[in-house]
Amino acid sequence: MRNIVRTFEEAVIKDMQQITNYNEIDWNKVYLDGGEIDFYDDIVDVMFYVNNSNDKNKYKFWYDYETKQGGLYIVGLDKNNSEELTDLWTNQVLE
Repeated sequence: MRNIVRTFEEAVIKDMQQITNYNEIDWNKVYLDGGEIDFYDDIVDVMFYVNNSNDKNKYKFWYDYETKQGGLYIVGLDKNNSEELTDLWTNQVLE
């Protein structure tokens, strides 16, 4: 029997884990408090953190459910204090 998701945030986290199959993040410690979730038609855009003393990073995930394209990134700052994304997982068609 499958586990039932209790909250919307839990469902989003479970989806991110299953879509990316990325195992370098402790998905049980992901939290969205202080982050954000945005939806645009079939696209989800999520900023999140991991509640782990060894992981102080901010993460970004986006996914288009229609085209099955997306990405998972660590959000850092460049020398001009602008956000800079480092790829962890991508599934995109490059033109």
